[in-house]
Amino acid sequence: MLRAWTWTIAILVGIAHLSGCSEGCNSPGDISEKDAGDLGLNSRAVGEEYLNLPVDEQLQRIAFDSQEAGYVAGNLEDYMNPWSNKGKSIAKRGPKDRRYGRTFDFNQLESSRRILFSSGGILADSLVHTNPVATVEGTKGTLVVDAELTYGSVKKVYKENYLFEKSSRGWEITEKSSWPTKTVKDGMETLYSKGSFVRLDTAASVAKKEGNVQEEADALEAAFRYNEAYKIRKEYIQTSKSLTASDWFKAAQSAIESGHITAAMRCYEKAFELDPSLPIPEGGLVMKQIRGDAEYTDDELRSMKVDTKGPDEYTPDTSGDEAEEGPSDGGSPEANPEADGGTNGDKKEAPKTEEAVTPEGAEKPVEAGTPEPSSEKPAP
Repeated sequence: MLRAWTWTIAILVGIAHLSGCSEGCNSPGDISEKDAGDLGLNSRAVGEEYLNLPVDEQLQRIAFDSQEAGYVAGNLEDYMNPWSNKGKSIAKRGPKDRRYGRTFDFNQLESSRRILFSSGGILADSLVHTNPVATVEGTKGTLVVDAELTYGSVKKVYKENYLFEKSSRGWEITEKSSWPTKTVKDGMETLYSKGSFVRLDTAASVAKKEGNVQEEADALEAAFRYNEAYKIRKEYIQTSKSLTASDWFKAAQSAIESGHITAAMRCYEKAFELDPSLPIPEGGLVMKQIRGDAEYTDDELRSMKVDTKGPDEYTPDTSGDEAEEGPSDGGSPEANPEADGGTNGDKKEAPKTEEAVTPEGAEKPVEAGTPEPSSEKPAP
């Protein structure tokens, strides 16, 4: 119980006027409004226990321990401690992707992971790092490594690239970029490549032409175009008269992936009201815990369908206009729908021994249909 309330208080830092909001007050501020590091999540020394190791091995242990603490153990404090206040995490479609990459600053990273790592959130069964290559030049360091996460029968493989800088605390993570190279699910192996993303983008374009909003959003998420998916789901929430728990849940997941943390919490709460059996992280229901059974104010009801003003407006992705132009590589998907064959990525019967194809642009796919606990996994 103490731990639950500790999480509750921490998540609410920076949310303004929530519990006592009266007519005319502003909508809640974003939980990432607080100053970087003001919760002390990155105040301890970094890597003290590894000082007897070569510097390249120190970088490996710092990165690996942080990731395992968060994605396997759900320990937010140990996950965030190595990060610099100015650190950023970039989830991309591939190493050269400049179009669909989503950049989270320290606050967005902390806020989103605080929800995902909370009770009921998504944690991996295991996380294995292989093929690490670390280099150090003076006070700068880099680390490139493969990361394999296992969630039940699902395996996801990512390429990760870390940048480090030596500070008074030790070697801090100043940037981490990652992109998926392979997913194995239900006996099928999907390799991510330039051709597979052309096909995934084609599926999104087809759904858009057919006017199926939900299928279009699902397809955009499968193609790691979360910013566009969030925009579509947000508009659907704002304009639809009849919304299901699944609608709210999917909107929450898209919001988390695109950095709209407060919007995600509102949508999680509405999904929970309609279906308490959904796999909703405890951290996503903090607003509900504070309000209790009190009625929504007019302002709160309005805020659920209107964009939050302030930091939550920020989308760590390309602008909407630019993002809607189509795929960044391989030309128009409509012009080349059969490139490399297939319709949904390079799928093969698992297991396979060959290496995953290096992508030209990627992120983790989200399955269409009713949301399940295993269908939404945060990128490592």
